[in-house]
Amino acid sequence: MDKKRKKIIIFVSILLVIIILAVVIYMVQKDKTKEKNEVGQNQEKNNTEQTNTVEELMQEVNSTADPDIYEVATEYDGREVLSVKTSMQFSVAFAGKINENIKNIDEAQKITQEKLPLSNGIYLGNKDNEILEYINKYTNCKYSVSDTGFLQIQENNENNEFDNRIQTVMQSNNLYIIYCDGEIKIIDNITGEIRKL
Repeated sequence: MDKKRKKIIIFVSILLVIIILAVVIYMVQKDKTKEKNEVGQNQEKNNTEQTNTVEELMQEVNSTADPDIYEVATEYDGREVLSVKTSMQFSVAFAGKINENIKNIDEAQKITQEKLPLSNGIYLGNKDNEILEYINKYTNCKYSVSDTGFLQIQENNENNEFDNRIQTVMQSNNLYIIYCDGEIKIIDNITGEIRKL
């Protein structure tokens, strides 16, 4: 395999990662919206039932975490298991990129609420991102990062296949957040503490 082919494979792989991240972010935002829209007696009843189940499952696994971080998920075989809420995991992962020293979930949620970009497009975590170099290396157009952190077209030339794909993503109704550096923070499933992945 020649170098150019390897580089193209790397670039396509990076684009696939971008798309996967976008789907995850979309699902998290969809979960947030769904959680906010659930109201009424059914929600209260479900919350009470789930709280009992959460507490029972917490005892089974000797969890010391706050029960509010959990939701009950059903496995393929019908078993109920504890799962940290997706919205909380996302908040911790995103806030951990903004501030590596986050201490708790409340702090992570506050940072996410304040710093999460609200526009659609491709948001690059820092302006001197490696991904920008790869993008500009394999595309005909030249791209840069705006003051708000979004990928933008700096010089428009005849599009190649990669330009078309990138611009389709940029113009979609989705937010794609890309950070290529640093560590990833997660919520420990048992203790509920924030730790490195």
